[in-house]
Amino acid sequence: MNNHSFKPKWSTLLTCAIAAASLGGAANATEYNDPYWASPNANTDFVDHFDSPTLNRDAWLVEKDIFVNGEDQDYQDVEFPAADWTIGTAQPDEDALDGKALILKARYMDGEIQDYYGGNGKPLFIRAGRIESQITDATTFTYGKFEARIKTPPARNAEFPAWWLLGNYPDVGWTACQELDIMEFTGAEATAVPQTYWTAPYPVHGGVSTPYADLGITNPETEYVTYGIIKTPDSVEYYVNGIKTQTFSRANQGDDQPWPYVTPMRMILNHAITHAEWPAVGNYNAVSTDPSVPNRTGASWQDAEGVWQYEYINTDAMAANIGREGTDFIVDYVAHWPLPASDPMQKYTDDSKYSFFRSENNTKGFYNLRGWLAPVAVTADDYLRTDWADDERDHAPDNAADGYVGSKWATPADDNAHWVEIDYGSDKQISYLWIDWSWNLPSVYDIFGKPETTGAWEHIVTSTQTSEGWAEHVFDVNKPYRYIKLVTRGRINKAEPIWLLELKAFEDVENMYPKPVIAGIDRSENILSNGTFDTDLSNWGTEAYDGSDPTYTSVNGEAVISLTNDGANAGSVQMHTSNFGLQKDYRYTVSFDAKAAAARNIQVRLSKNDLNPNAEGTYLLETIALSEAMTNYSFTVDFTAMDESGRLAFLFGEMGTDTVTIDNVVISEGEFIGSGETLVPVIGPSNLISYSTGWETDWWGVVGRIADGDAGSKASGNDGEAEGLDLDITVKIEENFEVREVWISGDNSPDRSLDQFKVEYGDGTTLIDWTPSTTDGTYEIFNTFANTPDVGERDFKFYFRPPAGQLVEVGNVQLMAIDLMPHRISSVALDEGAVISPAETLRYSNTNTDDATYTFSAPEGRTVNNVIIDGESKGAITEFTFTDISASHVIAVGLSPAAVEDEEEETEEPETEEPETEEPETEEPETEEPETEQPEESNGGSKNSGGGSLGLFALLTLLGLRIRKKQLTANS
Repeated sequence: MNNHSFKPKWSTLLTCAIAAASLGGAANATEYNDPYWASPNANTDFVDHFDSPTLNRDAWLVEKDIFVNGEDQDYQDVEFPAADWTIGTAQPDEDALDGKALILKARYMDGEIQDYYGGNGKPLFIRAGRIESQITDATTFTYGKFEARIKTPPARNAEFPAWWLLGNYPDVGWTACQELDIMEFTGAEATAVPQTYWTAPYPVHGGVSTPYADLGITNPETEYVTYGIIKTPDSVEYYVNGIKTQTFSRANQGDDQPWPYVTPMRMILNHAITHAEWPAVGNYNAVSTDPSVPNRTGASWQDAEGVWQYEYINTDAMAANIGREGTDFIVDYVAHWPLPASDPMQKYTDDSKYSFFRSENNTKGFYNLRGWLAPVAVTADDYLRTDWADDERDHAPDNAADGYVGSKWATPADDNAHWVEIDYGSDKQISYLWIDWSWNLPSVYDIFGKPETTGAWEHIVTSTQTSEGWAEHVFDVNKPYRYIKLVTRGRINKAEPIWLLELKAFEDVENMYPKPVIAGIDRSENILSNGTFDTDLSNWGTEAYDGSDPTYTSVNGEAVISLTNDGANAGSVQMHTSNFGLQKDYRYTVSFDAKAAAARNIQVRLSKNDLNPNAEGTYLLETIALSEAMTNYSFTVDFTAMDESGRLAFLFGEMGTDTVTIDNVVISEGEFIGSGETLVPVIGPSNLISYSTGWETDWWGVVGRIADGDAGSKASGNDGEAEGLDLDITVKIEENFEVREVWISGDNSPDRSLDQFKVEYGDGTTLIDWTPSTTDGTYEIFNTFANTPDVGERDFKFYFRPPAGQLVEVGNVQLMAIDLMPHRISSVALDEGAVISPAETLRYSNTNTDDATYTFSAPEGRTVNNVIIDGESKGAITEFTFTDISASHVIAVGLSPAAVEDEEEETEEPETEEPETEEPETEEPETEEPETEQPEESNGGSKNSGGGSLGLFALLTLLGLRIRKKQLTANS
């Protein structure tokens, strides 16, 4: 059950830079109707026929207080035979396999208010039933076949029952917890069955809605229908009465996020009423011009004529459609079968491991790809702190290796070096590392490993990125390590923190999950990672709007686009790839081969990464007349905008329905076409220090958007306060910059617009006097100044003027400058106690003449055993000098292991030996040796890497982790 309306499959986010190999199409995959799982009474590890007089509370939790989708029911735990019951087991039904079934009722309670939406919203007049499987090993599952045999309620407005799955971690929120809707019933349009998926960590969704008639089903209200899925590490297949309706897999995901369905999920059955935003479901909302109309929802607005409309609940319609007797959602059985041993994917699974830090909702099934190592501890130097209550849950380092890509370690929003360290408990023969990134990536990161046997850190790999967004990186290791440490250096997007979703280490074991295929990228050859479609459409997203019905397939190493309805405009049908960096002042060549079944047109578009980019954000748009012969097309683009993530899209809508074939898509990066010294942007969110009153306070127009680095996101004046007024902001940039250009992204829309701007520096000296703004959502560059600021000037003020009587609206401002100190030397203490002097990240001149000496030392009883500079081991040195510094560097220093007696003292503590005797909330810090390790709050600091046989719960306590009890409410 989602909280968005159902649409055909779509995708608008950034595409992964590296495609994972899909095994989902392996030969001899177990068919849905295979005898192994043909009966719920054979080979199942869970089945409930609901034939007991009361609900099995060991298996099922009865949910209450769930308020989503604008639904009109109040879930209540009222079990048969109580009056007005909502949940009834062992209800007679001659069509059930054993003559008994579960009924989840929805009852209109004759105008009696049952609750208020969210506790203080609209009145709820309906009581209904919802159950979900308990979060235990016996009732939640990762892979296999999930099936329920169901009769739906009658086809009436707002009926909305469902059979679906949610991830086993209500603490991470929706849709980070992931969702699979095996069936939903939409009462206002009941002729088809929607089956959908929602990915993590953010809501990207898709699915199919298959007509019942196409499945040979006459009436799902009066005849039982089986709805099921088969879930493997690489795919989810949907079925109705044994007929496959769709396959969602790593190969065809196309929604630009990592494949999330590799963790345990709980089963849910509920009888909802209403979806406020999904017309196929319907609702009981009505409007009146009377502000005193009974049963108001709280929503009101002015219509086109300026008349106020007040929304209320139409209880008369509820009484007529539902009534006190209610309507029934009937379930014969729910069953789960594990993958059979004969299934080709089963050998790659391992359901034996638990989460390393969860003290609640911790079931087996985490780290369940065979070989995927479960850590015993994860630490980091810091994480993003926004003063929100959920900062630790949402951003802390646990998330970097918690077995789930729907959570994240978010670094502080700065360019300092930050590290996360993973402890696997003992040396493991690591075959490869698989890393999922999101939203923003480090400019550079280094990975180090330390074996327990030697105690010496080693450099594994250094990786450099050119674009932000979703990405998967894979690196060979083939060495034994206990500890893995990842160190970030700088950010691509200066407005955002770095998001590391998951660092997965795979141990070299029998039937280890195969290493994903790495699509190596040479930017001079092709910055795209799958332009040849050799096996599938990985890294390509697809869109279908305005009634269009395209299918996108890979056939013989070519992309084939077929359709019978081409929609209403060119963008109605699209295929795109994104997350490739476009760099300012470089020349790009876009080329591809294409043909059509008959002569027709298509369009190719290179733009900023928007689904519908504006003209200024479109760098290439060509209409191409295809013939039946495969032909090569090539175009040159001189890219002079600011560095950004690009999007290449092929548009097929409103240009005919003849099948199109595309192959060998290439974007190659050519020569640098700029001149003069390199300029860099210097304004980010942290540089905005003050602003005038009058700016919008709601999220969509807050003043912070003016300095977030996105030319398309806009800050606006506040309606009713700032009409006709000039507004301003003040920024303070870092030292050591020489400003050469001012970039302004304006707005030309009615009612909210930017007419003119002015820039001052220092004590009010004019840099640019009042100047018209002519762009909308893209930058305009100004480099002629009334006065020239001194080198190193830090204070700048921007003024914005709207057209007369309007509100001001601005896309973004930026100062482009020469970085006079561009070379940075960062230092990382790989072990606690290692001292590097100087310790902080320092900057060095663009004259390339600076020298710098760094010294390294260790605490008493330990020694420096390895200094690693830019990935090269220098050994046990205590000093290193850089001369004529002309590039950035990173220094990493490791120490010899702590003395053996320190470890023995630590393991002698009886409280740390038996985890079952300890509770994290009451553990006292005296259980650890203060001279070797200090507990730190919120999982913040580096921990002793000398080893020690700490029990799990004691280890959690030392890491400062807390029990998390956040209730997930954003689902239904």
